[in-house]
Amino acid sequence: MTTTSDPPAPSRKCCPAPRYFFFLLLLSAILLGTIFLYHAHWERHHDMVLLKEEADLRLQAGKKILEREIGHVISDVRSLSGIPCLRKWIHDPQNPQVLRSTASEFQVFARHKIWYDQVRLLDHDGQEIIRVNATENGPVIVPPEALQDKSQRYYFSDLRKLQKGEIYLSPLDLNVEHGEIETPHKPTLRLAARLLTIRAATGALS
Repeated sequence: MTTTSDPPAPSRKCCPAPRYFFFLLLLSAILLGTIFLYHAHWERHHDMVLLKEEADLRLQAGKKILEREIGHVISDVRSLSGIPCLRKWIHDPQNPQVLRSTASEFQVFARHKIWYDQVRLLDHDGQEIIRVNATENGPVIVPPEALQDKSQRYYFSDLRKLQKGEIYLSPLDLNVEHGEIETPHKPTLRLAARLLTIRAATGALS
């Protein structure tokens, strides 16, 4: 009895691993990642440009508002410098009635211009002659015994260099009372004009 064996199975050739496929897949992934990073970087750059443009616009708008407001304050200084009782005081600085009238006018001014913290008149030595302080209950005329000597403050030295008709604008700093920085802190700008009398007294609005 003869037996026949099944024909031998055809030999299978080993297919090489699809290295190129993995390489292309990896390359594609790298390219996609690079594109994504570039796009993210471009978006970041674009956002930064937009933010800078927005900041520049806000800065310009703020500058215009500040210039307008400072213009209003300068106008207030000139207006205050020209009130009749102050002009009388310029020609008669020893008259107590004129001084009281001027203090009352300063108080009326401060009542209508509530954004001012102080309205003051200084003499040629830096001593306060009139001072009106803003309070929660309205502007108050400071009594003579509470008036301060401001001769050591930097802005008074600057004031003495002013010519008649010029307006002084101080840097923004913290208000100082009796030689100490006031608390809570109060950022302050001071504007002033110089009033020329026989002894060149100085008037300051802040």
